[in-house]
Amino acid sequence: MAKKENAEVSITKLEKFCKQNDKVNTVCTFEVDGEAVEYSVKYRLSLEDCIKFVDDVVSGCIDKSEMTLIGIARSFLIKRNLMTFYANFRMPSDISKAYAYISGAESIINDIIDNIDAAQYASLLDAIDKGIEFEINKMTCEQETRINGVIEKLNGISEQMESIFGGISGEEASKFISTVASAGQIDAKAIADVFAQKVTNKQ
Repeated sequence: MAKKENAEVSITKLEKFCKQNDKVNTVCTFEVDGEAVEYSVKYRLSLEDCIKFVDDVVSGCIDKSEMTLIGIARSFLIKRNLMTFYANFRMPSDISKAYAYISGAESIINDIIDNIDAAQYASLLDAIDKGIEFEINKMTCEQETRINGVIEKLNGISEQMESIFGGISGEEASKFISTVASAGQIDAKAIADVFAQKVTNKQ
């Protein structure tokens, strides 16, 4: 009897396929004072850990208060997450100490990379770069919005000043500006004089 075309593949078969192509955790070692120290490396991260890995790096590269990119943070955070997500290392909360440890652990980090799913790791790096690009574009839009708001306010002030000084003689305008400059603030009397001159000119 012929098999049905386009029949659905059972979840059991897919599960078995994935398991036979999966790898168990790898035990690696490094030496300290003649002692072999073991650590475990996961071959592949769960979806939840992948999301946390990416979000941690992206958020650490962006200073939202200053609206700037912290370029040096990317490499450091990726290496730190390789050691804490893929391997079972603990990192100090002190960022300076963590940076010093990461800088001195290149051989360990390379061993971790050699024992993880290369395709998954590449997808994490791609997601990180796209996330950083998205945040940069968002900051650029926010800055443009702020600048446009400032320009609108300046245009409004310009229109107000034009309505005040329209029809005022150059001598009176110069006098008003000099008064403001010397006082360091707008003098109510100076404005009143300008309006009085404007009314006089219209009569």
